[in-house]
Amino acid sequence: MNGFPSPAPIPETPIPQAPDPAIDPAAYLRSIHAVRERSKLVYERAKLNQLTHFDVDLSKFSDTAAYVVSIIKVSGVLFFTLAMLTFLANKSSA
Repeated sequence: MNGFPSPAPIPETPIPQAPDPAIDPAAYLRSIHAVRERSKLVYERAKLNQLTHFDVDLSKFSDTAAYVVSIIKVSGVLFFTLAMLTFLANKSSA
């Protein structure tokens, strides 16, 4: 345990439809659809050792994923704490 209570379950949230890249290319590139599409392409090339600027050690994939998740969790806790402190500060000054 990390000393924090277990978070509430996250409800299933549908992902909105991707913006049309022909109409709004910038919006499409910011979408989760574009990120997943590009990530898949990079991953496929990494598995074939066809990347130009870096190498990928897939044996470290699990460790890397765990590290990223830990950063996200810590960021979420920090954000929540700051939001609560701001709320309480604003409430006490009102």
